[in-house]
Amino acid sequence: MVEKVVGLYSEHGKVEEMEELLSTVVESGQAVTVLSRVNSGIIRMYATLNRLDDVEYSVGRMLKQGLSFRCADDVEKVICCYFRVEAYDRLDLFLEHIKRSHKLTKSTYDSLVAGYGRAGLSQRLDTVIKDMELAGVR
Repeated sequence: MVEKVVGLYSEHGKVEEMEELLSTVVESGQAVTVLSRVNSGIIRMYATLNRLDDVEYSVGRMLKQGLSFRCADDVEKVICCYFRVEAYDRLDLFLEHIKRSHKLTKSTYDSLVAGYGRAGLSQRLDTVIKDMELAGVR
């Protein structure tokens, strides 16, 4: 049910309403899965809208609630937002924060490689490639 509501809000760009839904979910003590789905929907929407400050606030709130990203696609949407607004130092901080609770996938590493390559950031690109090798991702 919550997936349908989050999907409907997302489809119509109703991020403020989704924030209200999150408050209601927190206050009513809903299951962690419900809380996680609403958080993910909010983060995806902010990332799509390039509202990086809101993305970071929402990710921080989610992590403080003891939750982590549900899927690699959500992480990749956030990473793409960082690249679109050219916030590379902030991207590094984001990656450090989520490494504790989320294992990066090959597709996530591919997004990082492509983004740093397009931005011409060879040192960061080299670091990501080394991280991939250390993580055993090929």
